[in-house]
Amino acid sequence: MMVLPIVTMQGQDVPDLQAISERIEAGATTDLQGAGFLGAGNEANFKRRMREVILDCVDFNFI
Repeated sequence: MMVLPIVTMQGQDVPDLQAISERIEAGATTDLQGAGFLGAGNEANFKRRMREVILDCVDFNFI
């Protein structure tokens, strides 16, 4: 679940993880879109994949 935003991105759209880490450590943002992990290109794919992950967790009685 934690790496899904990056997995659903196009290669050229992957943000600078070091810069994001520094912003989050400074308290700037924990919002996925604000941190650069979600954009117009991957938001729908992210939502679909996250839904599938959650449904799998339910099917396997993890939640």
